[in-house]
Amino acid sequence: MHARTPSDMHTAEPLSRRDFLTTSFRVSAAGSVLLGLAGGTALLTGCSREAATAAGFKVLRAQDLPLVTRLLSAALADALPAEPTAHAGATQQAVSSFDQLLYDTSPAVRGLFLQLLDLLNLGIARGPLFGLWKTWENASEADAAAVLERLAGSSVGFLRGAYNGLATMAMMAWYLEPAHQSITGYPGPPKKIVG
Repeated sequence: MHARTPSDMHTAEPLSRRDFLTTSFRVSAAGSVLLGLAGGTALLTGCSREAATAAGFKVLRAQDLPLVTRLLSAALADALPAEPTAHAGATQQAVSSFDQLLYDTSPAVRGLFLQLLDLLNLGIARGPLFGLWKTWENASEADAAAVLERLAGSSVGFLRGAYNGLATMAMMAWYLEPAHQSITGYPGPPKKIVG
């Protein structure tokens, strides 16, 4: 089992100093505008990462579920059953495990992931940064796979880091399931000691 990665990644030609400065300026300007709009949108709509969690979840909010479901389905496609009903059930189990991982991690890491999910959900950022011009509710697994490939192959360190974080969490969520641990020989995550 492995998360999807771009099949055609190659080493790009080195940028000239001028191209580097131009690209850096554009990325910085776009990032500033998008983050400003994201903050403004959150204030205007009342949306924030403090929103209530979805029913039956510990961290994920209702607006996160379509996004996380599509991304996990794409990231774990090679490991999930091909049959549609079993595929959907295994994906939902992975989403629950992803939620548990977020709950068990530090508040700082949890906050960063929620900010990333907010950015991925933000309509004004979804198209320019992630190449997805439709909502996550209307996105297919192929659309989500394309977003992951775009992140993995990006020349922007922040976007590559987002891919690494999402792919790692997807694999960890899959390994949380006892049935998957026995298949791989992985002994499972450390038991949480309360006391």
